[in-house]
Amino acid sequence: MIVQKLITKKFRKKGGNDGADGSCFVILVIIVILAAGLINFVDWARPAKPLPLLTQAEGMVQVETLEVISNYTQTSVTPPQETFGAELYVAGIYTEVNDLLPQHTVALVYTRDNWRFIEIDYKPITLEEHLTTSRGFDPTEVVLTTEVTGTLITLDHTPRCIEPVDDKFPGKCEISTQLSFELDGITITISADGTHATKGELIEIGRSIIE
Repeated sequence: MIVQKLITKKFRKKGGNDGADGSCFVILVIIVILAAGLINFVDWARPAKPLPLLTQAEGMVQVETLEVISNYTQTSVTPPQETFGAELYVAGIYTEVNDLLPQHTVALVYTRDNWRFIEIDYKPITLEEHLTTSRGFDPTEVVLTTEVTGTLITLDHTPRCIEPVDDKFPGKCEISTQLSFELDGITITISADGTHATKGELIEIGRSIIE
């Protein structure tokens, strides 16, 4: 009789602990679900960050109009007259020495249909110096005017792309093709964003800068 009571008491005590453990597990699952929901809400509510359309480097000054470029550099900048509907989105002036672009390079980024269309770099170096450091292949000479000849190179046949974040932040692709030429001691490089600009468009944009 005494043994039976002890066994019954022990069984009831063990069963009570299992119920408590089960309750703790359910509470833990609910906490995890709420935490995951909160994280997703914060990610959704957090403002989207703009994609860096310009090469990031020390001393890069970002501006939105051409008029203020002369406040940071003496590099001569002649904007294109033909852009095939693309508009200036942002400009960057590289005021310090860096490993990516020559000091005092000016970069203009044009966008169309919420995508980067082209980037035009104005570098205070010779065309020969520029081509020496270029990583492209299949160089082709292009006659732009009777006095200016450019070099067209391919950088990537299958450029990867990053979709636009929203209407405010354009998407971009890897640079696929570049047209470079020298004008008044400045090497001008027009880079096509992925497949958004054709080689023919690069050539006409280059001619509109020269003329």
